Amino acid sequence: MPFIGDGDKQLEETKIIWPKEDVRPLILVNHDESTFSAHDDLKRLWMPIGEKPLRKKGQVRSVHVSDFLAYVTGRLSLDEEKRNQYPELPAKACVIINPGVQHDGWWTAQDLNAQVRDKAIPIFEAQFPGMQALFAFDNATSHNAFAPKMKRTTWGAGHIQEMVFSGSHPNQELRGQPKGLKVVLEARSLWRANLKLQCKRCPHHGTDSCSARRIISNQPDFQAQKGMLEELIVEAGHYFISYPEFHCELNFIENFWGYAKLYTRKNCDYSSVGIQKTMPLALASVSVNEIHRDARKAKICMDVHRKGLTGRAVEYARHSSFDTKLNDRSISRLQSNAETNRIRKLSVFEPTMMANLQQSNGQAERMNRTMTERARFMVNHMQVEKKWCVEAYTAIYNTNRVPCATYPDKTP
Repeated sequence: MPFIGDGDKQLEETKIIWPKEDVRPLILVNHDESTFSAHDDLKRLWMPIGEKPLRKKGQVRSVHVSDFLAYVTGRLSLDEEKRNQYPELPAKACVIINPGVQHDGWWTAQDLNAQVRDKAIPIFEAQFPGMQALFAFDNATSHNAFAPKMKRTTWGAGHIQEMVFSGSHPNQELRGQPKGLKVVLEARSLWRANLKLQCKRCPHHGTDSCSARRIISNQPDFQAQKGMLEELIVEAGHYFISYPEFHCELNFIENFWGYAKLYTRKNCDYSSVGIQKTMPLALASVSVNEIHRDARKAKICMDVHRKGLTGRAVEYARHSSFDTKLNDRSISRLQSNAETNRIRKLSVFEPTMMANLQQSNGQAERMNRTMTERARFMVNHMQVEKKWCVEAYTAIYNTNRVPCATYPDKTP
């Protein structure tokens, strides 16, 4: 059975609940990538007064890591028993490469697909038999890439819409050439005069018809098409989800990279050979307790987002009310404490800020416009984030459907 820890407390066995015989428990598996440089050392050092550290210039060689963290067991890997049972499977889902033209090349969507197909899914199914995975990825374009030869859209009653001019086109120079976005929109009667390819307000503040790219991206057939990574995971019988933008507090693997980089910085010897040796040790140095603690923090953040808290209240909940069960009373207290902290900070910084702004009316106007635009963007982003958290929290932690793990002392 998987184990769940809470900080430095003693580990206690976690019971996997099977609510119904025909329901498979769901396990959250986060993915992320990070790069470690050979010259990345500690930023703060003890030095004699008046002296500065002589640091190596540039970042030189680096190591790229792509790894998965399971919500209940930490890094996605096979334990000793499963390794003996499945000797043909790799022991870990992690992939480490040396990026660069003269080395292992660059990490692409095809590399990630191969990692998921050949490592992540087989390891998960061997380690968690009879269960389903919810693979969570960040919102990178490579994670939503389409298959190289996919049929991007259909026309009419399921007929494929040609995206290039036919071989019998009257203009011989256009035969076999891409039609372009304008021609595609004209064929759908969606083109209008003076339509821009993309407006400045895209993608966060634009309307559904503000630009050509916005119009075509909102067409049902384009939206229905899934990326090749999602298709791969769904065909294997698991689930796929993408984190919203600016999701650091929701994805607990980000803290995992922080622990690993702290280890490499403390053991930095400024050589490419050194980073190759230190990298596996850094990943192994992160304890399961730390991963579980950060996973619970991410769960709290997701919970407060879906219950309507935003901004400073979420941060306050993450750092100050980590073990508090959220209800109407605790939410009201979190909002009150967060507002008190905000007022305290403004009382210190606002007089100086206003004095500087009074020196230039133009600067004040520009800042006012910037703050208004930023506020509008944040409101839109928080609405998207809240909707995402409601759906994701229900999928991951819904005890009525697939409670992947219940804490012995805490209930989701």
